[in-house]
Amino acid sequence: MPVFSPLSKSKYFVIVFRLFSLVFSVWGIIAITGIFKNAFNPVTLLAYTVQSNILVAVFFCVLLTRTILRIIGKEKHVLMLEKPYGFFPRLSAFVSLAIFVTMLVFWFILAPVYVQGAGMRGLLALDNLAVHLITPLLMLMDYLLFTERGKLKKYDPLLCAVIPYAYLLEAMILGLTRMVRYDSLGNHSYYPYIFLDIDRFGAWVILMVAAITLFFMLIAFFWQRLDKKLGTKARRPKPCPT
Repeated sequence: MPVFSPLSKSKYFVIVFRLFSLVFSVWGIIAITGIFKNAFNPVTLLAYTVQSNILVAVFFCVLLTRTILRIIGKEKHVLMLEKPYGFFPRLSAFVSLAIFVTMLVFWFILAPVYVQGAGMRGLLALDNLAVHLITPLLMLMDYLLFTERGKLKKYDPLLCAVIPYAYLLEAMILGLTRMVRYDSLGNHSYYPYIFLDIDRFGAWVILMVAAITLFFMLIAFFWQRLDKKLGTKARRPKPCPT
């Protein structure tokens, strides 16, 4: 029996975990905007980091609500399920991958730029860690702990790209129309991230976006294949003891 199997069936654990995740993710969003430092910057809300964290917070709210309704409903048969508090497995994968991109792009691409602007102290500040590391890991843990495997379809990795590409469209429209100027960490640009800055890099932006897309799709397809394999293994009948 997997170590986390009893936890996935515990109504007390799932309630506490999802309530904490919801409260913490909301706190991280508020904190990163600078409100607690009396330096609120509304432009921060246009960052993919913040928007993906908002998506996760909303999803945690939905999951928590469904969990409470299931517990209140006292559905006795659900306890027979391997993961009785797993809801929306495909959507959960989409949201998990969307926030996972936040974590990977920041730590592998943007962290050096962030250090130059804010220093190591800024990099390791709780508000920065909240939106770039802790909340993404909480969402990933929720998916792994409570969501049943084997529910993803072959074309789901392509659908996973809808969320980041919707943001890409938003960022490019705002940048090309000069509607927003981003002045943070020494980045005075009409584009929220350096690898999207057409003014600075021109057509090279296409190649950088293509490289990130390829990396993301590799992760998404690997995720789908692993999910399918684990789902098949979980459904395989166990041999009867002799």
